[in-house]
Amino acid sequence: MPLTQSTSQIETAQAIESLLQYAISNLDFKQENLNCARNMIFNRLKISCSVQNATNIESVNSILNKLANYAVNSGICPPDEKENLKAELIGYLIPQPYEIIKNFDEIFTDKGPNFAMEYFYNIAVKGNYINKDKISKTVTHCFNGTYSPLYLSVNSMKKESSFNEKTYKDKMPSSEKPFPLCPLCSENEGAYNGAKSNLRLLPIELGGSFWNIQFSPFPYFKKHIIVSYSQHIPMKNDIKKFEAMIDFSTVFEDYFIASNTELENIGGSLLCHEHMQGGLKNLPIFNAEEKERFYSKKYENINLSLLEWYLPVFKITSDDKIQLLSAIEDIVNAFINYNDESINLICKTEKNQHSSVNTVCYNENGKTVFLIIPRNNRTSEQCPKGIFCPDESCKEIKKEGIGIIEIMGYFILPSRLICDSVLLIDFLTGKSKTDLKEKNSVYSEYSSMLAQLINDYGINMTVSKAKDIITDYINIKCQTMLEQSAVFKNNEEGKKAIDKFLSSVNLIKLN
Repeated sequence: MPLTQSTSQIETAQAIESLLQYAISNLDFKQENLNCARNMIFNRLKISCSVQNATNIESVNSILNKLANYAVNSGICPPDEKENLKAELIGYLIPQPYEIIKNFDEIFTDKGPNFAMEYFYNIAVKGNYINKDKISKTVTHCFNGTYSPLYLSVNSMKKESSFNEKTYKDKMPSSEKPFPLCPLCSENEGAYNGAKSNLRLLPIELGGSFWNIQFSPFPYFKKHIIVSYSQHIPMKNDIKKFEAMIDFSTVFEDYFIASNTELENIGGSLLCHEHMQGGLKNLPIFNAEEKERFYSKKYENINLSLLEWYLPVFKITSDDKIQLLSAIEDIVNAFINYNDESINLICKTEKNQHSSVNTVCYNENGKTVFLIIPRNNRTSEQCPKGIFCPDESCKEIKKEGIGIIEIMGYFILPSRLICDSVLLIDFLTGKSKTDLKEKNSVYSEYSSMLAQLINDYGINMTVSKAKDIITDYINIKCQTMLEQSAVFKNNEEGKKAIDKFLSSVNLIKLN
């Protein structure tokens, strides 16, 4: 039997009161603002009944879901705008930007940057910008790769996309461009579209330019932050950005900061807006050992080494910012203009730049560490996805390009793998009799995987065995993706090539 309008409104008013009490307890919401906020929410949801007592609801997301469901069922909000409405309702109760900036600065001065960042993080969590209920559905496991453990995370929060989808807005005619121009623009703060009403940004000056810090609504690892440029300009890797990264890691010593390349297909970032991302220093690459050390007569105050990793990583360490920046600029500029036909490395063709770098910066024992990872996105007839990119069979596991997060040892895999694995298990156990060649079937999307697994194990295994070999296959493919992304491979030919490059920038190998 459907609820009457009055009963439904009473229950909704109770949920509103629960939301207000939550804000008082968790968001530093002031009692003096209670009547005003309540009336704003009543007006938005067209509630006409009297104020009710709060009900006990498990989480803030549960409260917001109840309010949003009421709005959808009452015709107040379209179903596809439910998340926007939830953000709007909690957005009424979150401190305004100037309050957050003031509080952050005071905590920074009194207790230090780590306490200040913890305050800002709690605003994002308790303001439901970071949705803990959705994060809990993410499935993560670790396997021991050749050089280091690698983490694989199946992300249920964000849809899988290709690199072409990440740049489309800047290719549109100006009359068709949306406002804000992209999800990283500062104009998103408090916006209804995109569920940004509960977004709060923290402005900061880095490298002489202004940036905005936010915690990612789709966190891949602990305290995942996005640091976006204050203006909508394309991604780039230059000395100003490297200085901004160094400044950030000097202030926030518990965090790393990293950047993808500015080129398509060799990074997972939104290329149309300059930004960096980071988090706590607990990813696998931070435990990588140095396998070779180098010396430069030009830079006596820096240490240079090559890490034991799946693809080449140059590590530069120093407490001398000027020399550090100069060394970074020399190595980066040398690589992006470097050709070596013995390994098929061509830095540019006609008007297209193909070589770039991924970068990571963090503080280690009071010194700044800067990692440089050479990348190249050139394609050929034999390698249409990229000569130094994962091959076609890897796209069965991950369609997106290999970006800086994966390079640091943390793979973001699509949620389709969970659903599709159930069907793949049915096939490998003999339960499904579908023809592998049947077009548009799930099996056709995993033809390389199934062909190898059937060849190696047959199709009459147990469910447990099928689960294990699918997991092992995905593990190995992820490591393969890193190895195939290497410009200088971990083989004799690659070692000779990297030695030749390092010699070109006058780096001398130490015994």
